[in-house]
Amino acid sequence: MLSPLGLRALRALSHRSPILRSCQPSLLSTSRLPTPFPFRHSPISSRLTSRAFSTTPVRRSPDTLFPVLATLNVLPFTAFWALHYLNSPLRHTLERYFLLTPSSSPLTLLTSGFFHTSPTHLFFNLFTLRAMLSILAFTSPVAAPVVLGTYIAGIVGGSLAMRRYGFSSGRDAALGASAGVSALLVAASCVAPLTPVNVMFIPIDIPLAVVAGVYFLIDAKFAGSTTSTVGHAAHLGGGAIGAVAWALLFRM
Repeated sequence: MLSPLGLRALRALSHRSPILRSCQPSLLSTSRLPTPFPFRHSPISSRLTSRAFSTTPVRRSPDTLFPVLATLNVLPFTAFWALHYLNSPLRHTLERYFLLTPSSSPLTLLTSGFFHTSPTHLFFNLFTLRAMLSILAFTSPVAAPVVLGTYIAGIVGGSLAMRRYGFSSGRDAALGASAGVSALLVAASCVAPLTPVNVMFIPIDIPLAVVAGVYFLIDAKFAGSTTSTVGHAAHLGGGAIGAVAWALLFRM
C-alpha cells in the first residue's frame, strides 16, 4: 500500500515515462518493462533467465564423476606400485589394511576397489568406467549421486561375492574396480541395451547388451576356476547390484 506522497510521486513519474503512462498507479505490468537483456529473444538469454530464476535443481551429469573416480583410483595405485618397487614395509601395511582377503576387515570391502594389480588392469577399468558414465549421461535421466551410489554399492557387493566364492583358488588378496564398473555396465545395458559400442579388435559396432551378456557368461563359466587370476565372482556380484539399482532407481 502506497502512501499519499508515494502516489503523487508515481503519478508524476507516469506523466514523464511513456512506458508507465498507461499503467494504473497500483498495478504495473512487468511484461511492459524493459528487458535486462539486450538480446531479448536469443537462446542465450532464455537459458540464462531460466537458469537464474528456476527453482528446479540442475541435474549433475554422471560423466562429471569420472575425474574424481579416476583420481581416487590412480593415486592409491601409484602409491602401491611405488612402495612395491622401493620394497618398502609400508606396502605390506597397505596390503593388510586395504586389500580384500578372506579375513580382512569390513572396510576392505570398499577400499580394495581403489587398488589395482598393474597399469593394464587400471587402464581397462578406467576405460570401461569412462564409457559407461558417458552412455548413462546421454541415455538416462538419473543424476550423478545415483550413479556414484551404484558404483560404490557394486564394489561392496562384488567384494562380498568374492569373499564368499572367489577365494577357492587359494589367492592371497583381491583388488580392483571391476565390480563397480560391472554394476554400471549392467545398469547401462538395461537403460540402453541397443547402444552401439566398439570392442577392441572387432571392426563392427555391437549392441551394449550383447557385450554385457558375453562378458557375464564368461564370468559365470570361470567363477569357480582354481587357476584363474580374474575376480569373476566379484564381476557377477557387482553386476547383480547394477541390476537391482536399475530396477529400483534408474527406471524411475
